[in-house]
Amino acid sequence: MHRFRLIAAIGLFLVATTPAAAHAFELGNILSGYVMAFDYLDISRPLGEIGFAEGSYNDKPWVSHDRAGLRLQLRLAGDITNDVSFDTSINFQYDVAEAVRQPTSSATDGMSFFFKEGFISVRNILDYFDLKVGRQYVFWGKFEWGGALDIVSGWNYAAMSAEKENFRLAVDAVRLWMNFDPVTIELLVIPVFTPNKMPLELPEKAGPSTVVQNDAALPSTSFVNTEVGAKVAFPLGSDGEMALYYFRGFDRTFSMVVEGKPDDAYIPEDLVFTPTYNSLQVAGIDAEYIAGPVMLLFEGAYFHTEDEDGEDIFVKNKHMKLATGFEWEATSKLSVTGLYSYTRLLQYDRNREWHMVKNPGTPDPYVARTNQHKAMYRLRYYPIQELSLQLMQIFNIPDGDFMTLGFVSWEIVSGLKLYTGLVAFRGPNGTTFGRLEEQSRWFTELKYSF
Repeated sequence: MHRFRLIAAIGLFLVATTPAAAHAFELGNILSGYVMAFDYLDISRPLGEIGFAEGSYNDKPWVSHDRAGLRLQLRLAGDITNDVSFDTSINFQYDVAEAVRQPTSSATDGMSFFFKEGFISVRNILDYFDLKVGRQYVFWGKFEWGGALDIVSGWNYAAMSAEKENFRLAVDAVRLWMNFDPVTIELLVIPVFTPNKMPLELPEKAGPSTVVQNDAALPSTSFVNTEVGAKVAFPLGSDGEMALYYFRGFDRTFSMVVEGKPDDAYIPEDLVFTPTYNSLQVAGIDAEYIAGPVMLLFEGAYFHTEDEDGEDIFVKNKHMKLATGFEWEATSKLSVTGLYSYTRLLQYDRNREWHMVKNPGTPDPYVARTNQHKAMYRLRYYPIQELSLQLMQIFNIPDGDFMTLGFVSWEIVSGLKLYTGLVAFRGPNGTTFGRLEEQSRWFTELKYSF
């Protein structure tokens, strides 16, 4: 898998050194990027002390540098011909916190190189087809957060901050668009699976039990595991659009398979946790309709998983997900987005899972729910052109857990921006965002783009 990605990166840079690309470089329109100083402070203990976080983090420092250092991103982008272009971004980073985290760390431990994005685009093939090949972002559906159909590009929960490229992951893909006005058909092929980046906190050791975490069991890079998808988009009257979707691949959020040697009915002597990624098929629909300053949005999807009879507690149950909401330009300076989503497990036996994973004499906050409800809002306010204030929160209503992302973006001078804000998680232990409470961060980024 790593070899495949390295070859792709080298190939894209070779394209950039062709005579056509070199000519573009002479014109000054091929090289861009940014230099950024960043600092991410772990603030999970202060949030716990003031009662925001539900866990107890008194054994942690008041604040600590989760990440701090410098990042250089170089982007090569330009046209090779009128219909062929390339776009490549590579990050070079030095993380001081990583270099000093362990007593045995060396100065080079914080250095990293990351092929962020890189693809070749071919337009107007036979006047009907467009093609994009390489590492790219694939965002399906109408909602940027919390929709039913944004299932392709992975999420990076470990690096969330102000800009989308910090909390989303590009995938290695081939995409073909067939433009038969007014209908557009998109075909998608992903040969290498890209999972979410999600920090994992193992349960605390209980009694004589031994807890071990295995490496994640990723789908192998083989023809049989190639992910494929299709999308058909068409107008919905004069002020709307609708699309139909199909995807066959893998769920990007892992399931945790637990194995152990039983000591008694409920307390294994040894526990082995293995993150695994399960296959699924998704059929969905979305629509948008503009009504004055408000855009109405809808998504719906059916997820067919490997759990055919609803009895495998380590595989997600078949489920349906519906999401509806709006985007409203309230004023020239304020925009509001709202979302409500509903998920229903179709063959779920709550009583069976409860007796398999928990002692019936203990409370019941952690097992899945047949019906799940989520709400989200985002406010974006621009008091002046150079200043942006944003606040976004996602709530899992039955479980009482939520995520908050709030930040200020200030363009100090042309090309120089300051971002500062926080990403904070809260919830009971075992809930989606409760598991991430120790990942709450205050971030500051000073970025110069060239």
